[in-house]
Amino acid sequence: MINVTRFSGQQDGEQVHLFLRRHPASLLWNLRYVILLFLAYVLALLLFSDLLASMGGMLAALSLGLAVALALATLWIYAVWYYDVYIVTDRRLLDFARKPLIYERRDEAQLNKVQDIRVDYPNPLALLLDFGNVRVQTAGSRGSIVCSMVPRPRQVQARILRLAAAAQQRSSPVGAEPPEAEQMRQYLGLSPSPSPGPAPASAPAVAPVPPNAGSLRPLTLRGYVHALLRPHLELRAQDRVWRKHWWVLMRATAISGSLFNVGIILGLVMLWKLGLVPWLVVPAAMVLVGGIWNLWNLLDWQNDLYVLTDDRIIDIEKVPFISEDRREARLQQIQDVHYVMPRFVNRALDFGDVEVETAGRDGGFTFKSVPHPRDVQAEIFQRVEQARRAASLADRQRQESDVLGVLYRYHQAAQAPSETTPPSSGGG
Repeated sequence: MINVTRFSGQQDGEQVHLFLRRHPASLLWNLRYVILLFLAYVLALLLFSDLLASMGGMLAALSLGLAVALALATLWIYAVWYYDVYIVTDRRLLDFARKPLIYERRDEAQLNKVQDIRVDYPNPLALLLDFGNVRVQTAGSRGSIVCSMVPRPRQVQARILRLAAAAQQRSSPVGAEPPEAEQMRQYLGLSPSPSPGPAPASAPAVAPVPPNAGSLRPLTLRGYVHALLRPHLELRAQDRVWRKHWWVLMRATAISGSLFNVGIILGLVMLWKLGLVPWLVVPAAMVLVGGIWNLWNLLDWQNDLYVLTDDRIIDIEKVPFISEDRREARLQQIQDVHYVMPRFVNRALDFGDVEVETAGRDGGFTFKSVPHPRDVQAEIFQRVEQARRAASLADRQRQESDVLGVLYRYHQAAQAPSETTPPSSGGG
């Protein structure tokens, strides 16, 4: 039996951090035919009550049979929904699916192999009720695991990213040298171990993630309204953010801006020259529609964000009140970056598309119509190189520590039985 803290196949010391089922809206959607059939039967009883009353016992038997069938169908659909769960531990992401007595499946992915995570809100209802899909892309043969229609997918994505970073740190620890390696380094007269510097992209520094099975932070009213309009993004001073070029905004607001401006001019002409006050409702409607349309286009333009941090690349495409698509990947997954400025206007105004190829199976990232694409390409390459240098330095430090540890143990084993003390820090 699966619950929020224990499940079959759980490893020793493995802790559950998230226990997720699909949003209740998906359960209602799966029950739509049952609900429609029930409503149709009730409506038929109301509309044809006189005719159905003459059926007597037959109507009672039919009602009983229909009630039993609907109850069994409801119970089956609920059981399928109840046993379709996603579990996130400090080591793995697991996808359980079960149909009682018929079918059972379990997929899992190691968190230290996570490459990128994508969140999308497929429709306005999903954005309104805050549920969506979380696609976790891994380097394993399974490819990806999709957590479908889960509540608060942004928080799920953030939690998995933190747990994946912690798992990658555990698999490739960066820190102080073991005591035996440090002693052997001093014994051989080698220079002190270099500082590991900033954390590599494969293991960004993260705070410990306490186990909190199934818990997701509830949104405040302000946070809920903000999530409908704008994407949530936590930035640091060194992070870079790009939006699409202002030319894209000008094109998007061409019709709505024209409608707004024509409405103002037409209203002024009617008021001052013609005196057609009763007809002012027409330009007023044009100004209102054009203004709201302009504001919506502005928000849509502002919500398309391309972010580069010290360890991640983020692509956010959000349409206010309608949809949101957010994808994040580690810098070390980037394989190539190139840009294209396909038309004269792109060259004249210096904007274009920057295409980032990654190791993920879902393809790369495309920063569409960003200003100064040459500089964007150079910035991405620079941060990728910094991340790889930091990771390379950390790998060399780990390998050197391992070798020194082996030499230390060999030196102790090769000493005379009477020499049981480790080599001194300054001796030979």
